[in-house]
This record gives sequence, structure tokens and C-alpha cells, in this order.
Amino acid sequence: MSYVRGARLIGAVFTLLATAAVAVPNVQAQAAPALVVPLNHGQLLTVVNLQRVVIAAPDIADVNVITRNEVMVIGKHVGDTTLSLWSSVGRSDYHVVVVPISGADLTKTLRDVLGEPDVRAQVVADLVVLDGSVRTDAAKAQAERIASGFGKQVLNRLTVQEPSPAPGQVAGQELATELRGYPVTITVTSPDTARIDGLVETAYDAAKIESVAKTYFKNVVMTVRVRNPVEIQIATVVAEINRTAINDLGVQYGGGAPNSPFLGTPGIVNFGLFTSPNAVATELDTLIAQLHYLETRNAARILTNPRLVVMDGHAARMLVGGQIPIPTVTTNGQTTITYQDFGVKLEFKPIAQPGAPITLDLLTEVSALDFADAIVANGFRIPAIQTRRAETSVAMQPGQFLAIGGLLQRTDSKVITKLPLLGDIPILGALFRSTTFQRGESELVIFVAPSIVRPASTAPAVPPLPDPEQLNP
Repeated sequence: MSYVRGARLIGAVFTLLATAAVAVPNVQAQAAPALVVPLNHGQLLTVVNLQRVVIAAPDIADVNVITRNEVMVIGKHVGDTTLSLWSSVGRSDYHVVVVPISGADLTKTLRDVLGEPDVRAQVVADLVVLDGSVRTDAAKAQAERIASGFGKQVLNRLTVQEPSPAPGQVAGQELATELRGYPVTITVTSPDTARIDGLVETAYDAAKIESVAKTYFKNVVMTVRVRNPVEIQIATVVAEINRTAINDLGVQYGGGAPNSPFLGTPGIVNFGLFTSPNAVATELDTLIAQLHYLETRNAARILTNPRLVVMDGHAARMLVGGQIPIPTVTTNGQTTITYQDFGVKLEFKPIAQPGAPITLDLLTEVSALDFADAIVANGFRIPAIQTRRAETSVAMQPGQFLAIGGLLQRTDSKVITKLPLLGDIPILGALFRSTTFQRGESELVIFVAPSIVRPASTAPAVPPLPDPEQLNP
């Protein structure tokens, strides 16, 4: 009897699928997969729309159809038999092996299936205790899955000789391979967080390292220093030009011709991307002179003319305006004050790549308080805010000029002309006064010119002090 039992166990060990606690039929398998069922225990099979089930030796194993998608195979006597299932996906055959529940038999099964000679198993009632050692975490988990078919509870005390690295460590190793061309050190502090240290040549290298690292980790702490930081100056002019005057003066859209003088014709402003052999400062001075010419015609108004210097890859922000307090009443009746910015707001983030154009992320916003459309809430008169905003991302070479137009604003006004006193007489006063309606349109124009600047190695000369005797009293 022991020889028959051993032969049947060896036959069950020779198939790798004997470890599955829950098996799914596979109609494409060439050999029937083995299904190991402990004596007086069951294994659950998942099928798709069961139509018929047949077991060759009902005295060895029994079948209990739970639903059209689940079948329970119950071991009745030690031995083996064949189980056939017909479902919507076809026919599936299984080699059912019913094994006794004993520590020695389970130990032999585990060693044969896993190839781990140091595994030991003990079965106490419905508790299975696993001791010894295995090589990998996968073998430990597989041993527990097999043992779960021999008892209701499994106490897994197996030790792992070669533990698998944590997922974060695996991602760190892959990231280190990806960044092997950069002198950086990667430290994994948690499964989804990594810190990167090192010294790179340019800010573009640091930005590229951070971008690659974020494909492996959710949180990336960058402590990478830049050896040769690049500083970029953003020269900006924000002006508001009257649309009627623009049409009279000859404003053109579409940009200037390459390598042509910038704004060479008085009274003509082109919108687009310009390239000029002259220095950016010369172009900007020419532009400001042109806008001043429009101001003398009451056709333009320069809102701001800043020059911001920022490090490559960093953001620069500027606000010329103020903040208006806005009261907010909470659910408990208390009033809180929040402040809303208004005025001219500029935000830039330039990135300079070696031998490539400067990539510029630009956000420009011009807002003004509108008390004509104000609302009254809880005794507070809150004005509306008229906003014109432009947000874009462009690539420009140093020496190029970008002009953004098309941000329009329309205002309607009513002008009443009347004779003094006579125009105020009821009814008859209408004969001595006239009413005209005027419509005005203005366009917000933004001019941007990036350039790479480098700090001077020497301090500028101090201008000489004037002669006190020549100063005006």
C-alpha cells in the first residue's frame, strides 16, 4: 500500500501545476494538468459557463457544482482519477490526485515540486506549519500556496536565503542604469521616493535627470548642483495700443522678415517672431522709441518695461500692481479676508540647451479693477476684475524678439453736450443738448526678448563726484 501511495505522489510531483490552489482550465494544454487535492478537503475550480462535468472515479474524488462558474473537487480516498469539464470555451481535462494529509507526505511533495531540500512541514489538525529555508521569496510564497490546500491555516516560518530586492530598490537600480552617464548618486528613501545628489555641468542636465527620475519614482528630491549655471535675461515690454490708431498708423501682423531691421518704418508694428543682427538692447530701445511715438499720438500706453534675470531652469515672477481685499463669509458667519492680485503680472521659466534655442514658458496677465460691475455682499462693495492673459511656450534663439498681440478690450462711453442752464430745463432742455456714443478698442501687446548674460568679472567704475561749487544752490 505504501508503494502505491509513493508512486502516486511521485506522479503528482512531476507536473509543475500541482502547486495551484485555484486552477483555471486551459483548453490549449497538450497534457492534462494535475490537480492535487488533500484527503477530505476540496479544491475550487473556476470555469466559464459550465455545461457538463464528468469524473472517472467518483469513489476517489467527488464534484460539487456550486455555480455555472465554480466547481468544488473533493478528495474522498487516496488515489488519482480524471476530471473533464465542458464549458463555453471548450473542454478541459484534469489529472486529479488525492493525497493523504501528513507532515511527511506534504514535506516530500514540497521538496519534489519546489526543488528545495530544506523544507519541512507539519500538519496538526487544520494547521500546517512550514519550517526550514528556501532560496527565493517566490519559492516561499509557492510553498505557502501548496500548504494552504492541506489545512485551513498555514504558519509560514520559512527563511529566504536570497531575498528579492524591494520594488523601490529595483527601480533605483534601473534608474542608476539609465543615468549612468551622469555623475550622480541615487538614494532610495522609500518605495516611491528617491534622492539624487551630484554635480552636473548645466541646468539642462539637472532638468533632464529630474525628468527621467520621475518616470521611476513618484517623489524625487533633487540636490544636484550645477557647475556652470547659465543666467538668462528676459527683456519685456507690455503696452496697450488703441485699435483705431493702429489701423491709422499701419500696424501689421505676421512677423518681420529674417535679418531685416527691426521696426524700421515709423508707425508700423509687426506681431510675430523677429530675427535681427542687431543686439537685443538696440531692438528694445527701437521698440520703446516706437511706442513713445505712438504715445505722443495718444495711441499707446506702456504699462511696464522690466528686464528680469533668472537662472536657467528657474521661474521668475513679477507683479506691478497691488492686491485687493475680498471678504468671504464662512458657514459659521465669520468674515475672512483674502487678497487678489491685480495689475501687470509676468511669469517666465527659461531653459537653455547647449546648441539649441532657449525654451521659454511665458505667462503674462494684465488686470484692472472694474467698479462699474461691482457687487455688494454683506455690506462690502467688491469690484469685478477685468483680466487679459496670454500663456504660451516658445523656442527662441538669443537675439530674437517675440511679439504677442490680439488681447482686445472694448469700452463704450456716452458723451452729453449741452448749453449751460438751458440744457438742464425739463422737457425743453433736450433741444439744447446732444448725446453721442463712442466706442473704443485697445489691444494689449507683449514684446519678449531673451538673451544669455554672464556676470562681469570686475566691478563697474564709480562715476566721479561733481564739483560742489558747480552745484546749483
